Amino acid sequence: MITNVLDFLEKSADKFPDRIAFTDKDSQISFGELRERAKAIGTCLSETINQQIRQPVMVVAKRKISTIISFMSTLYSGNFYVPVDPKMPTERKHIIIKSINPAAIIATDSSEEFLIDANFTNPTIFSKDCLAHPINETLLRSIQEKILSQDPLFAIFTSGSTGIPKCVVIKHQSVINFVEIFTQLFNLSNNVILGNQAPLDYDGSVKEICLTLKNASTMHIIPKMFFSFPLRLFEFLDLKHVNTINWATSALRIIASHKALNSVKPSYINKIFFSGEVMPVKVLNYFRKHLPEALFVNLYGPTETTFNCSYHIVNQAYNEDEVLPIGSSFPNTEIIILDQDDLPVKNGEKGEICIRGTSLALGYYNNPEATNKAFVQNPLNKNFPDRIYRTGDLGKYNDLGKLVFISRMDHQIKHMGYRIELGEIETAVNALTFIDIGVCIYDDIKEKIVLFYQALEANDKKIITHLKDRLPKHMIPNCLIHYGKLPLKSNLKIDRVKLREKYFNEIDYGYSSFKQINK
Repeated sequence: MITNVLDFLEKSADKFPDRIAFTDKDSQISFGELRERAKAIGTCLSETINQQIRQPVMVVAKRKISTIISFMSTLYSGNFYVPVDPKMPTERKHIIIKSINPAAIIATDSSEEFLIDANFTNPTIFSKDCLAHPINETLLRSIQEKILSQDPLFAIFTSGSTGIPKCVVIKHQSVINFVEIFTQLFNLSNNVILGNQAPLDYDGSVKEICLTLKNASTMHIIPKMFFSFPLRLFEFLDLKHVNTINWATSALRIIASHKALNSVKPSYINKIFFSGEVMPVKVLNYFRKHLPEALFVNLYGPTETTFNCSYHIVNQAYNEDEVLPIGSSFPNTEIIILDQDDLPVKNGEKGEICIRGTSLALGYYNNPEATNKAFVQNPLNKNFPDRIYRTGDLGKYNDLGKLVFISRMDHQIKHMGYRIELGEIETAVNALTFIDIGVCIYDDIKEKIVLFYQALEANDKKIITHLKDRLPKHMIPNCLIHYGKLPLKSNLKIDRVKLREKYFNEIDYGYSSFKQINK
């Protein structure tokens, strides 16, 4: 019986001790080596924090194997890990440390920039110094016997669309269930060779790490710089024989915008999973045209639902102005769409996407108010405790019974007397072949729909002309702002918070109806 993610590592290390588990740009590690190093650091960590368990341990998450070792070390110590971006702003660093008060920080060495001005008084563990620490098998075994499947595995800070950090706590059982279901659904095995794109402080990378541990497969941490040079990226994928990718939609969009597949394509890719943002159908069609034999799967799910709660296998052609479904719920997960009165919507009607099942997070660390607001009693069941997670996303079921994501609820606006979903405007914009990507905000001071778009050149009039054929007049953007390159977060998603802040800080409110700003 699997009750702890470490059971995946133990079984793979027992059966395939010499098989390469993970690589980064400088090194590689086998399952056997990973276990031994993690146990050494785990022993050191446990002794340093006086054998406390179920405590948050902050890990400075560089794109290196040492980060994954630190994750496993934390689990061996009986605690749960909180990965953080080593280059995060100082203010956010202080907010995070204050909000979770970690029992310890694990860093690679004392030169870590993250530790400068961290104002951290609890122990700091340097993984390099602990590799030679004697392993105390008796201690580690006694710790693991106390860890339950419902105990925390990891916690991820996510700001969502608001910019305010919240720490989502995920338990072992949710990850174990997901990994086993995902493996079975998509026929994964130890022949899988993953190419990791997600930063190691994002939940997407946790999914890939745990799939690797469960299946005794191999994961290559792709150097970040390669995503700016698709041809070099393809060379890397072929060199490593990568056959499976689980990337942010935006990473695939960047490749499509470079038309990289026109001249060369990866030789081994046969499974492409994507998530994080709405996939423009034009980008999907580009990849399907050049990689027709590959399996394409659209995944959906907030961090609070443990990686993904729904999936859609793309097995038909879609027009570029269509919205790609997010499909059906994973086994042991139920998706409910509720209206404003907390009643199930009728077929074709919009409502809030709500999730129930074993995938739900434990809640937000040290934040009962936010937890109680998002994780609530199922309004359709008054008879016994039955939690659901309110995603804040609007969705509906299409004519084929497939779930379709529409927009964030906080992207629903009232404009010219109409209720408008900004996501519907973005879908129309992103169907235009001469636009790389477009996102919208609402200026409620001037009551204008603002479109930020990335394209080779500014062409506001052409955009408006095309949108008039696709959208009613009240949904046409009133202000268009051209970017040569939209700002991205570290996981390659469009940074909507930065766009909004920049707009309201810098825009001249004397602009005409259509104002263009070249960046």
